[in-house]
Amino acid sequence: MTLLQPSPSDINISINESRITYYHRFLDQVNNWIKWYDEMIAVLIHIVYWLKSFQIENAISLYADLHQARDKSKITIAEMKALVQKTVALVQPFKDLRRLCSMMNCLIPFQVLSPAVINQKHTSSKFIEQTKRSQPDNSFKIMPQQKSFRDIKIQERQHIQWFIASEILEITVQVTFTSDDNHGRMEVLSLGNKVSVERHTVEGEFETLSSGILTIEVNNEKGRAERVVWFRVKQALLSKSHLFEGILNMIYSSSYGGNGRIATERDLATVLERAFHFIDSLLNGRMKLKDMVDLKAIFCNKNINVRDEVKKLFSYRLIANANNQKEPTNNAEATEQEIEQICEWLQIYQYYSYINIIVTCVQRFNIISNENADETINSIIHLSDENCSLREITEKYRSLKQRFRKLTNQHLQLIKTASECPNVIQMMRKADLYTIHGRRRFQELRDNLTTQFQLQERNNMILNSWIIIYGLCEPFTMKARTLEDFVDNVAKLPYFEDTPVTHMQSKEFI
Repeated sequence: MTLLQPSPSDINISINESRITYYHRFLDQVNNWIKWYDEMIAVLIHIVYWLKSFQIENAISLYADLHQARDKSKITIAEMKALVQKTVALVQPFKDLRRLCSMMNCLIPFQVLSPAVINQKHTSSKFIEQTKRSQPDNSFKIMPQQKSFRDIKIQERQHIQWFIASEILEITVQVTFTSDDNHGRMEVLSLGNKVSVERHTVEGEFETLSSGILTIEVNNEKGRAERVVWFRVKQALLSKSHLFEGILNMIYSSSYGGNGRIATERDLATVLERAFHFIDSLLNGRMKLKDMVDLKAIFCNKNINVRDEVKKLFSYRLIANANNQKEPTNNAEATEQEIEQICEWLQIYQYYSYINIIVTCVQRFNIISNENADETINSIIHLSDENCSLREITEKYRSLKQRFRKLTNQHLQLIKTASECPNVIQMMRKADLYTIHGRRRFQELRDNLTTQFQLQERNNMILNSWIIIYGLCEPFTMKARTLEDFVDNVAKLPYFEDTPVTHMQSKEFI
């Protein structure tokens, strides 16, 4: 089993050299095995945890043993060997283990996705203003001729984005990540020279399976004035392939969901093979829409980013082909073309999955007011040809692509959330905050409350949520002449992340 690196050579215990040379070689061999063990367990502990979620008996006890061993300050080679043997025995039924690890996003223990860059699009002043409002404690001072640092705890299995800005003056900054496992200090980024972050932010991005400490160190030893540094660290749980997870759970439920029998690891390996076969049929476009009915819920409930999902599924299929000694596609241009084609199919299918949600939203809030409203809506409601294959969807459902092409997965998720939170939309509509006079009132109210809630953390959080909601709700409170106009209004919203949509579901506003 060679998930990351081939296992080291067996430790040679025969002495055919001087004892000092043998001793050093023996220690090197042992250290190589320990490093290999750490890397393998760092990956496979997440697979064991996944098996544990299916109530696999051996996985439940092994996961406890692996956690206990990881938390111990010392572990013997004999204990390592026993844990490796148990782990290998548990995952042995899975033929495409590397592909499974990739699907679960646990194949690479640590990787830098974006090295430190000065983002010319993000001004320091605006970043600092936003951070002061949302995270007022995220700053520290560096006195003249001194160094200072801030440690931020990072949880395991995290996608990290970090941002740094300085008030007025230049700074010299170094950012490092120290893992909690035995691999020591991993330097994410080092900026040895002064950088003009008084104008723009410095940003970076990485992923880690292990927990640890992110350290921001600022050097002001040559400075004659104090520096004030503001920072923000966004942590998001490493995303798995939502389509893979949904497809596997769908197949598992159909096989074991209703019979009360707890599946074994071999049963799960069989389900996994069927899931991979389903995914391959999806990617080559042979599957018919009538066989994809259960995928609608996945597309609507998991906020699927089609391009990200296709890249994951496609790259993992190449890994599987390589493991089966098939020739993977070596032509990068051909591979990219194939990815683009699959993206187009699944993007149209995503629009197809959201038809009822979009129609319900438009009707619930009486958004379209023109005389042809019913005609506009009926034109998409009656789109139905589930006998066509995914490969044929581009031609059969071309009108969906034309109508909804401006909508991203975040926009679609926002429409779904708005429809599920009618009280929030009605509250914003009754407040009449989107007329010229209403916008002025909102601006005044926002400024007054921002000043009033500066030292009130909870009220400040509620205020920030309200400001976000105000921007998101506008397309659902305004009349639109046609469905296309409504789509345009949603698409024109300033960029927003996935998390602000959850503000609309907050108990404070429902």
